[in-house]
Amino acid sequence: MAIPAAAPGRTIEAIRAAARRRLLFAASFLALGALFLAVAQAFVVAFIPVGATSGLILGALLLVLGLSAGAYGAVLFSRAFPLSESGLSARLALLASLLVVLPVCAGVTVVYLLVALPESPVVEPTSLILAPAIPFFWGPPFSLAAIGFVYAARELASERMAVAAALGCGLVIGMALTAAADALLAPVAAVRSTRLLADLLLVAAGFVAIALAFRVDAWAARSRRAA
Repeated sequence: MAIPAAAPGRTIEAIRAAARRRLLFAASFLALGALFLAVAQAFVVAFIPVGATSGLILGALLLVLGLSAGAYGAVLFSRAFPLSESGLSARLALLASLLVVLPVCAGVTVVYLLVALPESPVVEPTSLILAPAIPFFWGPPFSLAAIGFVYAARELASERMAVAAALGCGLVIGMALTAAADALLAPVAAVRSTRLLADLLLVAAGFVAIALAFRVDAWAARSRRAA
């Protein structure tokens, strides 16, 4: 059971609502990031470099923004409920995904591109611009962040919606593993694969489910107060 350390004048309900709102925004940003990466992949498949580059940049920015918002929300939540195991686990997962996993994955992706794709099939003269679309870049941060959201949902959402968040997390992790396997087996083919496009769309759907886990409970709370 979580014991809140509420600031003067703030109720437990207000703390929970603020934490839900921040995590809702974070999951939404990550869903949009995956969606923009999917759009960029569509441009890659169509061999349209300008659209691909724009989508990749926006997707990467939304990924960083979503991880930052999620880490901030989880820190706020764990401070308000210092004895909550779920809060501590959510904070650890979301902070690690931003501060540790993302930089490491960026470095691994650069090495992968230099070795597997020394010449880009889409953008000349380097393949490094494709880094945000590579599963080794977005897969681990997305997956760990999704796990952090599930821990937070255990405390902030109903049991029904926590299950929905867990299903969304499973979808994100499953698609990340599938895309990473394809990238290992056939690097050049995977870059222009429509399957990668489908994987990213399903990742976006997974984060939508996670976001709804926090949003639906907020609607229910307002309905109860109105009644």
